[in-house]
Amino acid sequence: MKRSYPSGAEKKKQRKEKEEKRKKDSGSLLTFLRPKNPGKDNVPPPIPDDENFPSTSTSSSTAVCQPPAQEDQTDDQTSISTADTDDFPSRPEGEELISADPAQWPSILSHTKLCQLVTRGPIQVKDMAFSQNTDKTPRRFKKEYYDMTMKNGDKIQRRWLMYSVSTDSVFCFACKLFGKLDSSLTKGGFRNWKNIAGHLKEQEHSKTHHTNMMSWQELNRRLKTKTAIDQMNQDLMHLEVEHWRGVIHRVIAIICHLAERNQGLRGHTEALYDPHNGNFLAQVELMAQFDPFMNEHVRRIQTKQTKVHFLSNDIQNEIISLVGGKISEEIARQVKGAKYFSVIMDCTPDTSHTEQLSIVLRVVKCEPSVGASISEHFPGFVAFQDTTGRGLCETLLEKLVEHQRLPWTVLRQWKQHDGT
Repeated sequence: MKRSYPSGAEKKKQRKEKEEKRKKDSGSLLTFLRPKNPGKDNVPPPIPDDENFPSTSTSSSTAVCQPPAQEDQTDDQTSISTADTDDFPSRPEGEELISADPAQWPSILSHTKLCQLVTRGPIQVKDMAFSQNTDKTPRRFKKEYYDMTMKNGDKIQRRWLMYSVSTDSVFCFACKLFGKLDSSLTKGGFRNWKNIAGHLKEQEHSKTHHTNMMSWQELNRRLKTKTAIDQMNQDLMHLEVEHWRGVIHRVIAIICHLAERNQGLRGHTEALYDPHNGNFLAQVELMAQFDPFMNEHVRRIQTKQTKVHFLSNDIQNEIISLVGGKISEEIARQVKGAKYFSVIMDCTPDTSHTEQLSIVLRVVKCEPSVGASISEHFPGFVAFQDTTGRGLCETLLEKLVEHQRLPWTVLRQWKQHDGT
């Protein structure tokens, strides 16, 4: 008789495929989040191409704060299941990111990407050790080339000059975007450091360079003053970007709210406005009644205007994993800064007869203004096989090495001496 359910090998294969897909999509949600603390160089994140964003509709800017209609709920329910995530990736499929490296830009730029690059402006790499070439007398690019020295000693910044880390060459920002003729500063980059001073001087006196600089400044001025011809499209694109950022922030807030109270996220079904869909979708439905972002998002899902909704169980698991990683980093930071800390460990088998080791860290903080204080943190469970004292000690040492609390040489010496 043919088996009506998958075998153990098939289940194992399905779990492996799902885990590989989860690792592949891990971290992709961070693309849509704006960092709170910019880096040292204040380099903005790559700009997503709006061509792969869900379709922009006029209703995105005029969302009404009221719950979506529930008529014919049985026929029009929107199912959000695991199978849907194959069609709904965590980032729109085919999306390309514009790098800060000019050598990585596509040869043909769309008008949208051109406007995005002009708005962002050229990013000059300065705080790095530039590599030397293989000439008889090795030379390298210097950050002093970003400035032009006048005869009276004054310096004028070459804002148009950009350095490519991937190709070890320099490009002209204006000629790269607006130039119609191929040159060493537009196509492959200029890397002849012996003659770079003369070449930059020749570039500055070039008529083509002046024309491209005027085109750059004109477009930049129109974008800042919102007087460009396609300003309506620019405004719609900005609204679309802000919409998706707002949706993701609200999804993360709902997941953190439920996780802090140790409440389950999913229910028996994964359809919006189903009484058995679980706490997460119920919170989404509640927020959609009062929040314009979530109201518009739910409306797009129900009217099938978008296939990317960020409400599936894979997205929930990824957000939980990302938030858990940040919490673990904060715990490790506090342990590293503490003078005294202790470890409490205990293990017990779960329903699958796998030994689960629970680790609790007790940290002692000594602050002059507050005094001594004790706090306990639970980093999580660790699955392991060896339940002996030596196995527990090795697991602890591996975790300490993983969080850079202990040098890896101590663990190597421990294993070489067989734990004695």
